[in-house]
Amino acid sequence: KTFINIGTVFNRDTETYYVLFDNYKNNYSKDVYINYLLDSQKDIKVYKVDMNLESNKKYLSEEVNEKAQNVNDLKINGITLMKVSKGKNVKYIIGSENIEEYLK
Repeated sequence: KTFINIGTVFNRDTETYYVLFDNYKNNYSKDVYINYLLDSQKDIKVYKVDMNLESNKKYLSEEVNEKAQNVNDLKINGITLMKVSKGKNVKYIIGSENIEEYLK
């Protein structure tokens, strides 16, 4: 479990990775099953962004932008999983049920 600042979402050292945007309280998410599925991913690195942090809250939105390719374009509305490859958003999944289905 590696928590990162939202500003570094697109420029990690890893070539392909997941980023989970969620609200964490004391490093605990109410979406335990999704976190379990992500933690069991052996072949791909997982980073987590805590949307409760003050520095990340400005990216919360009623809208979504599934095509965001830089941090300024991010609009997070609820739990969101993004797959990043070579610095590009290649998959963007919104909502617990959709994320669980994708990870199974």
